[in-house]
Amino acid sequence: GRPPPPLPVRPESAAFGWVLECSEENNAVLVEIADPAERVDLRLSEFVVEGGRCPVAEFSITVSNVGAVAAGDVILRFFAGDPQTGGRLVFEDRLPGPIAAGDAHGYVADVPAFLPYQPIQVYATIHSADPAPECSLYDNQLAADTLVRCRLR
Repeated sequence: GRPPPPLPVRPESAAFGWVLECSEENNAVLVEIADPAERVDLRLSEFVVEGGRCPVAEFSITVSNVGAVAAGDVILRFFAGDPQTGGRLVFEDRLPGPIAAGDAHGYVADVPAFLPYQPIQVYATIHSADPAPECSLYDNQLAADTLVRCRLR
């Protein structure tokens, strides 16, 4: 939610067996990290698939806001396969806000499945329903802990 204070950055050449320079006094720099303003930071965790065989799979997941301000409505999606590489959308829901800063909510979805099929990894994604910027999108996607063994619609 909030940026850290300025950090000193210094390469550690000795750790890699490099030859030291004549003067090591000019190898550090103080890096100022600009304040991005207070933002939402959504995070997914504890993604569990129960009953991963036909006819219905139960997906449970925890949605958290680790940002500095409350999140409004959010869109939670489940994909058969990695959405970054063409995974197929199998379920979507709009979770009503607000999700206060520091809060976490459990969510359970019963996702219909059809016909036995090869095991597949299921992914979840979370995004703000409004265009509010987030601190980090890195933790907005998560793979389930087990494979689903049904063909999802």
